Amino acid sequence: MAENTDRPGASDVRERNRDRWTALCILLFCWVLFAAIEQSPFKLQGAVVEALVERGRLHFVRGNMKDIVFENLDTNTPSFRYLFNIFPHGGLYHVNHAPGQFLLAAPWYAACVKLGWRFETHEWLVWRVLVWTLTAPLGALGVMCVFVLARHWGTPWMAALMASMAFALASPWWPASGVLYHDGLAVALILIGATIWQCRFTRRQIGAIVAPLVTGFLLAFSIVTTYLVVPTVLTICVFLLASRPSRRDVILFSLAFLPTLSLLPIANMIAFGSPLATGYSAGGFDKNYPSPFDLSNAWEKTSFYLWNSDYGLLWLFPIFFFGAVGLIVGRSIAPVARTLLVALMTVHFLSIVSMEHHGSVGWGMGRFFMPLYPILAFGLVALLDLEEWKGHVARALVFAALIYSGVFAFAGVSYGVQGVMEPGVPTLKLRFMFDYYQLYRGLFWLAMIGGVLGALLYQAFFASRPPVPRNATAQSRQGISRGSKVTAAVGSRRRRRRK
Repeated sequence: MAENTDRPGASDVRERNRDRWTALCILLFCWVLFAAIEQSPFKLQGAVVEALVERGRLHFVRGNMKDIVFENLDTNTPSFRYLFNIFPHGGLYHVNHAPGQFLLAAPWYAACVKLGWRFETHEWLVWRVLVWTLTAPLGALGVMCVFVLARHWGTPWMAALMASMAFALASPWWPASGVLYHDGLAVALILIGATIWQCRFTRRQIGAIVAPLVTGFLLAFSIVTTYLVVPTVLTICVFLLASRPSRRDVILFSLAFLPTLSLLPIANMIAFGSPLATGYSAGGFDKNYPSPFDLSNAWEKTSFYLWNSDYGLLWLFPIFFFGAVGLIVGRSIAPVARTLLVALMTVHFLSIVSMEHHGSVGWGMGRFFMPLYPILAFGLVALLDLEEWKGHVARALVFAALIYSGVFAFAGVSYGVQGVMEPGVPTLKLRFMFDYYQLYRGLFWLAMIGGVLGALLYQAFFASRPPVPRNATAQSRQGISRGSKVTAAVGSRRRRRRK
C-alpha cells in the first residue's frame, strides 16, 4: 500500500479541488439517501444496546428460551420482548454476535437517554437518531472512500464516480446503511481506515502521527464488530506491511491495532471464561466456522452466491459480476492496488463458500457477501476504459447491469431485511415479481435500452482520449526549439547583410 509523500503541484490544484468537491457531494447525497427512507430496524441490536446503556451489561438475566426464540423479560420495550440469536450460558442469556456494534452505538443511545429519549418511550425517535447520526453517515463515508481510493489509484474521474455510485445505488449497501447492522458497520470502518492510510502525507507531522493510529484502531475495531471481516483485515495488514512503511508508521499502527483488538478476547473472557471462546463456539453455532475441506459444501455455496436463480449475484446484482471480470482482466487500476483487490476478493470469497451457513438474513443475497461489493466496484473501472468495439459493448453491458441491479437494490430498501433460505419466506426476487410483474417482465429490455443510451452518453462526454506520448511531446518541443534557432540564425544573417 503506497505512501503519499509528494505535495500537489500548481497544475494539480484544480483537479484536486474537483475531487474534494465531488467527494463532499457524494457524502452528503448518500447520507440523505440512506437515512431518508425508513426501514425496519434489527430488534436484537436495539435490545443489547438498551441493556448495555441502561443496565451496564451485554447479556440478559431474566428470560425464557423456546426453541430458538428468546423471551426477554429484562426489557419494558414491547418490540424487544422476543429475540433470536440468543443462547443460555452460565445461567445468563448471551448474544452470539461480536460486541463492537453495541459498543459503537452505546454513546449515541446514552446521549438520547440524557435527553429523555429511551427505547421504551421513544423507540421510533431513537432509531431515527441512530440512523441519521451513525449508520447513514458511516455508509455514506464508505461510498465516498470508494471514490477517493479509485482516484488515488489513478482512475479517471468519471469512472471513479461510476464505481462509487454503483456501490451506493445498485447493491445491498443502500438498505444496510439504513439500519444498525454489524457487517455494514465493519465494512465502512475498513474502507475509512484504508483510505486514511492510503492518502496520508508523511511530510506533515500531525497527519503522519494521527493517520497510522486511526487506521490501526478502525481496522481492529472492525474485527471487534464482526468476525466476518477477519480474513479481509488480515490480508490488508499483510499488504500494509509488505509495502515497507516507515518504522514509525508500523509502531503507531500497532499501538492502536493491538489494544483495540484485545477488546474481543477480554469481552469473551468475561462472558464465556476463555479469551478464545466466542458467541458462535459457546452457543453452538458451528455452521458459521469455515470447513475448507468440504468440497461439496464449497460448490453448493458457490452456486448459491453466484448463479442461484433466487439469491445469486448474476440474477440480482449482475453489475458486480462485471466488476469481478474487470478486476481479473482489466489493467486500468494501478498494479499494486489491483493485486490487493484481487487478493481481498479471493480470500473473502473462499472464506464464505467454506462456511456451512449462508447468513440467515439479507437483502436479496446472503449477508456474508457484503464485504465483496466495494471490492468488486473497483473492477468496473477497467470495463469503462476499454477501447474500440470492446469498449462500446462493455459499457453498454455495464450500464444495463447498473439499471437492473439498481431496481433490486431499491426493492431491498422497500421491503427491508428478510430471511434467506428459510421455508415459507419469499425471496426478494419473488416478492418483486408478485408485486410488480409488468415491470419485472420488461426489466431486461428496459435495462438493455438504458445500457445502450448510457454507453452513448458516456462515449460522447466522458470517454478518455488517448494521451499524447511523452516522447512525442519532447520531440515536438525539440522541434520548436530547433526551428526557433534556425529562424534566429536566418534573421541575424539578414541583419548583417543590411549592415
